[in-house]
Amino acid sequence: MKKLADKKLVAVYTDIGRGHPNYLDSTLRAIEHKLEKLPRDIKTISVFGVSKGISLFGWKTVRRIYRSGAQGGLASFLYNKARGPKSNGSQKNKTIKVLGKSLRKYFDDYNGIVMV
Repeated sequence: MKKLADKKLVAVYTDIGRGHPNYLDSTLRAIEHKLEKLPRDIKTISVFGVSKGISLFGWKTVRRIYRSGAQGGLASFLYNKARGPKSNGSQKNKTIKVLGKSLRKYFDDYNGIVMV
């Protein structure tokens, strides 16, 4: 993969919510602190910058659902229901497959570390 050939580590942001992006920021700050500077061979990207087509639509939908879930009422109920445990994992696996399609293609030939 030409665009990532010189990168040892790629940090992938979901840019959804407050907690998960902050975890990645904190991890990168710890790396930077330990090394005194974030190395050039570390790249940060967003799922919204990498994803295309149905995958991008899926990520945008997830973000909309997340935001509406914080509104309370029926939206929160449906959001929490969607996040809850399922009797069979088939729907979750299909969702992950759709969301990850562009990411898998993007990282297909990459041999470094991907941190999400």
